[in-house]
Amino acid sequence: MIFLKPEYLYLMLPPAVLLFYLIITNKSNLDRIFDKEILKRIKFDDDTLGRVGRNMMVAVSALLMIIALARPVKELRDLNVTQERVDLLLALDISRSMEAKDIYPNRLTFAKRKMMELIERFDEAKFAVVAFGREAFLLSPLTADKEMLRFFIKRSIVDPTAQKGTDFLKPLALAPKLLKGVKERIVVIFSDGGDQKSFQREIALAKELKESVFIYLAATQKGAPLFDKEGNILKNGNTVVISRQNSAIKALAIQSGGDAVEYSLSQKSVDELIGKIKQKVKFHKESEGVEKEYKEYFYYPLALAILFMLFAFSSLPRRDGGVAVTLFLLLSTSALELRAFDFFDIMKAKSAYENAEYQKALQLYQKLAASNRSQSALYNLASTYYKLKQYKKALYTYKKIVSKDDKLRFKLHFNQGNCYFKMGEYLSAIKEYEAALKIKSDEDAKYNLELAKKRLKEQKQKQKQQEPKRSNSRTNKQKNKKRDSKQQSSYKDKTKKQLTPKELRVWKEHLKKLKIKIKPLKLETTTKERERYEKPW
Repeated sequence: MIFLKPEYLYLMLPPAVLLFYLIITNKSNLDRIFDKEILKRIKFDDDTLGRVGRNMMVAVSALLMIIALARPVKELRDLNVTQERVDLLLALDISRSMEAKDIYPNRLTFAKRKMMELIERFDEAKFAVVAFGREAFLLSPLTADKEMLRFFIKRSIVDPTAQKGTDFLKPLALAPKLLKGVKERIVVIFSDGGDQKSFQREIALAKELKESVFIYLAATQKGAPLFDKEGNILKNGNTVVISRQNSAIKALAIQSGGDAVEYSLSQKSVDELIGKIKQKVKFHKESEGVEKEYKEYFYYPLALAILFMLFAFSSLPRRDGGVAVTLFLLLSTSALELRAFDFFDIMKAKSAYENAEYQKALQLYQKLAASNRSQSALYNLASTYYKLKQYKKALYTYKKIVSKDDKLRFKLHFNQGNCYFKMGEYLSAIKEYEAALKIKSDEDAKYNLELAKKRLKEQKQKQKQQEPKRSNSRTNKQKNKKRDSKQQSSYKDKTKKQLTPKELRVWKEHLKKLKIKIKPLKLETTTKERERYEKPW
């Protein structure tokens, strides 16, 4: 057995031992004034442990805590950690056209969100990030630090020098410098496609540098007007300038060996982009060093320390079975458990959740929530339900949590809004997002709120479109019923009409000409029944 943090033993044990010695040997004020024999007669003491016993228990508890902090472990084996990696260059278009608002809140903000989603969801990749308009700017060199990448991407703004046009050659030319030693270079461009009609120069450069270009089109076919610095709509003469999605840029992606993905409000577009990159790129193995595998033992001294501390600060009387109570507490499984081992399950559940093993995490969090109905246990259980797409269970669990903490209340309203959104109950989702924004102003909550309002509007429009069809189908059915009833009535009237002798004679002559053979009907009945049918009178 070894200690992973032995410095705690070296630095904390000597002063702790000295302090405990002084506390134990120190006499109380009564001991200093009175003689021991006199003090025994005048002092009423019903404490089993006594002052020295309590101090000893505190000392042992503190010693065990120091040992737990030093992390005693057993070394199992060495693990060679290798991971398959792919290096990507992300290029963000910050030209003037990216301020168009055909996608909420505008193309640039939307593109940044999707870029950060790609970084968050593509765990096997390292990223270098550039922003470009007429010129290119380095935001981050090649790194796997997601926090740093998000920091720089959020703070990228529209290029003030890009008054007109976007130079797609700039990010392609930077790729060899930022992706050194990479045989197959991948460039992912987030853009509206610019205003070029031909991308032959870009295609030629990509083939020359052996680059596969993937395009994420952050714009709509309908487009939107552009505004100048003063907020006025840009016009070309008397016509308003409309910036639309430039589909011609797809040729650059396809001919360079990459692919193009059109924008989507959901995460499907990012997943589609990651899937296409994985299909066309070979991953390279990257060694991350050697790690040792250990078995932890620190929870044993920690559990004993908590137990000794409880005895030190509890009151155990001498009479009425005080010793028996002490023995019972020592041997009782409920006292030994003390929920001290829950943290081990928490660590395993957290590890499973982070590794996307949600079913395993769910079982552990259910166990923790059943044994310890704390806010954190319920919150983690609800979040796991959400990851498993069990939105009703997640919503039910979130609603069990009651707290006065504003941070937790904000998260609860926000997550409940997400559950309602996934279930298609957009009105309830809007109410939850609004409740979250009353507690705290948050960009993600605002974005989700606007998206929920848009989906609710689309839902109502679909319902309105379906209503006339239903009403038309009802009216058609009613008309058909009336027509059928009229036909039936007319048929009944015709059948009820009696022929005149002249009409009957004409009809018989007509039948003779047709030479219709009529065979008599034979009834298989008894004689009485036949007589009754032939002679009903």
